[in-house]
Amino acid sequence: MKSKNLATKIFSIALILVSWSASAEQVKGTVLVAGATGSIGRIVIGLLNDQGYAVRGMTRNPERAAELYGNDYEWVRGDVRDPADLEPVMAGIDWLICSISYSEFEGPNSPQFVDYMGVRNLVDAARRHGVKHFVLVSAGSSGPYRDHTQNPRFGYVAYWKTKGENYLKNSGLSFTIVGPGGFLDEPGGVKGIRIFSRSEYSMGYIGREDVATIVVASLTNPDARNKAFAAQYDDTVAPGSWRETFRTLQPE
Repeated sequence: MKSKNLATKIFSIALILVSWSASAEQVKGTVLVAGATGSIGRIVIGLLNDQGYAVRGMTRNPERAAELYGNDYEWVRGDVRDPADLEPVMAGIDWLICSISYSEFEGPNSPQFVDYMGVRNLVDAARRHGVKHFVLVSAGSSGPYRDHTQNPRFGYVAYWKTKGENYLKNSGLSFTIVGPGGFLDEPGGVKGIRIFSRSEYSMGYIGREDVATIVVASLTNPDARNKAFAAQYDDTVAPGSWRETFRTLQPE
């Protein structure tokens, strides 16, 4: 009888441990995605959800986002241009992914106010709330290796993106900056991808699904910490081999 009771207790404890372990695996932490309804962000939130993260999607119209993309995510209202908006949406966040981008060359939705000031506001809020890691989707043509003051294209976007990057780099936050080439709409995981120093960047292309996969992989990979890099298709490398390249990348 005693042995039967002992076996029952052991079985009950085992069930509790299995349940706890499964629960821990299911929720890896909460990720705030700024730009969650954009062309990269809406792929990112699906990948995060599939991998067991709690996803908080920030948008200026949560109701419309829920209608378009479903209720598997916590949709929150926020505008990166307004620092006061970011305090409530940042509470309880473990990780932050930023894939925001300008929609006008001039005015309040231009690169200056979105790609620079918006990123700066997110960085400041992330510092206040103790965010573990910040992944920024920028551009392969941005960064410290070119004089962006001489490039007026798209409202000096490379100049303003670089200023946003620099603010993140100097913030003390753990970060990864992903600099994709030009975007394509192609299935992910099919083509070879090269990730490399932006000092070597020349115009290339990459699918949005693959960019989103790289962004999510950068979230918790220690080899991606405090690094910025370009990413584009390269038919001389094997699909998926880019994952081994993180450790060899040097900080900018």
